[in-house]
Amino acid sequence: MPNQIKPVAGIVTALKFSRLISFVKNRKGCSFSGVPDGEKSVERAFTLLEVIVALAILSIALITLFGAQSGSLSLATKAKFNTTASLLAQMKIAELESGELAIADGQGDFGDDFPGYVWKIEIRDITGNLPGLNAMLQGAMRRVELTIAWENTAYRYKTRYYIKVGD
Repeated sequence: MPNQIKPVAGIVTALKFSRLISFVKNRKGCSFSGVPDGEKSVERAFTLLEVIVALAILSIALITLFGAQSGSLSLATKAKFNTTASLLAQMKIAELESGELAIADGQGDFGDDFPGYVWKIEIRDITGNLPGLNAMLQGAMRRVELTIAWENTAYRYKTRYYIKVGD
């Protein structure tokens, strides 16, 4: 029998709810929303000014975000160039030391292994303010100015190296 009580209780609850609805509908001087008929109902909505301010804040945030992303990409590109250029400079200096590359002015590229990267070597005599040292080093050492560049960009990597010439 307890199973029969629950549907009856549900019916009683439904009847109570329908009576409440009819009471609210039949009240004099009030609409269904509960606001008196003579007064305007106040609906909450966004004004045009609030929407414009929200869009302005959103646009400032997006501009900042895109600027940070652009700066991040620029720094990553520069870091990639500096890392690659320093390794390529070490490779050229090793070629000079091993005799694979003549100790003379020259320029070229790194072929298909590193497309877009070019190198330039300028060999100079050592000069300075110490005449005795200059005479001693004049024939024995040369100053190597090595520049690694990425074609069609402003990226340049320059290094100075001193190399022993002859025995």
